Amino acid sequence: LDERIRLRDHALRAREEEMNERLRQREGIEAQLEGALLKLESERIDMQRKLGEKLGSAERARHSEAERARTLRDALHARDAELHAVIEELTNAKQQLEAERVQAA
Repeated sequence: LDERIRLRDHALRAREEEMNERLRQREGIEAQLEGALLKLESERIDMQRKLGEKLGSAERARHSEAERARTLRDALHARDAELHAVIEELTNAKQQLEAERVQAA
């Protein structure tokens, strides 16, 4: 009976050691996975930050280009108004010359 108890006790200790080893392995794997997950999360956050900076830069460039386009449009409108004024002035001068020719004839 003592021998059976010792054998069973030995088998239980062996099983306990095996389970403890499996537990240590599982904890090691979990630690590795957690480390990898933390690294990936850090990389994701870094990528988000970089993309945010690029987006901000692109938005500033777009705003600058839109402002430049408005300035050019306003300058073109002003130039167009000047040209219309000159054309009207020339047309009036031509009509006045024609009227003076008609009177002189």
